Amino acid sequence: MLILLADQAISDWEQQQITREVNFSETAFIFSGKQTDGGYPVRIWTPNTGEVPFAGHPTLGCAYVIQPLIEQGYPDEVKLNLKAGQITVSRSVHGMVMRQKPPVFGVKIKREEIAAIFGISLGEIREDYPIQLVSTGLESVLIPLKSRESLSKLQVIPPKFQEYTARHPECNCNHFFFTDMGEYFFGALYYGRFHRRCCYRQRKWKFGGLSFVVWLLW
Repeated sequence: MLILLADQAISDWEQQQITREVNFSETAFIFSGKQTDGGYPVRIWTPNTGEVPFAGHPTLGCAYVIQPLIEQGYPDEVKLNLKAGQITVSRSVHGMVMRQKPPVFGVKIKREEIAAIFGISLGEIREDYPIQLVSTGLESVLIPLKSRESLSKLQVIPPKFQEYTARHPECNCNHFFFTDMGEYFFGALYYGRFHRRCCYRQRKWKFGGLSFVVWLLW
C-alpha cells in the first residue's frame, strides 16, 4: 500500500498510471492539506481495476499519515471523504479504528453455483448461513465454509466464473470465504478483482475485512 500527499492536481489518468507503476495492491491519494465538506478528500486506486470506493487498509493508512503530517498532532479522530462516503477513523488503546458504513445486503447465491466455480463439494459449504453479496463500501460475496481445510482446496475455474458473473453481474467482485475456528478466530481467504488471492487468520474484531462477517454472525 502507498499513501501519497498530492501537492498539485493529478488527473484520473495520472493516478491510474502511478498506481500501475508502483503496482501495490492499493495506492491512496490525499488531495488537500485542509478539510473540505468536513473531511479530507481521499481517492483509492488499484493497479488493474482502477478507482475503488473504499478499502480498509488505505483508509487507516491515510488517517495515520494525516495525523502527524497535516494535523501535526494526534487528534482523537480524522474524517476522510471517500467515494463511498465519509469514514471516521479514531484512536484507541488498540490503535487506529474506523467506523465503516452499515452493511447493505444484496443478492443470495445458491451453494451449487459456488461449489462448481471454486472446485469444492456442497458438503463443504455451511447451510446455516447464506451465501450473499454484502457491502460496507466495497462489495464482497460472503461464503461460509465448514472447515479451514476447505480453504486450501479452493481453485477458481475461470470459464465457470465468467458464466456466473454473466448471470449475476453484481457479483463480479471480491469473494470472501471464511470458516469459524472458535475462540473468536476465523480462517479466511479472498478471491477477487481488487485483491490477489490471500489467506489470513485473524481475530474477528481486529480486521476490517471481516466486518461483514461480524454483522452476519452477530
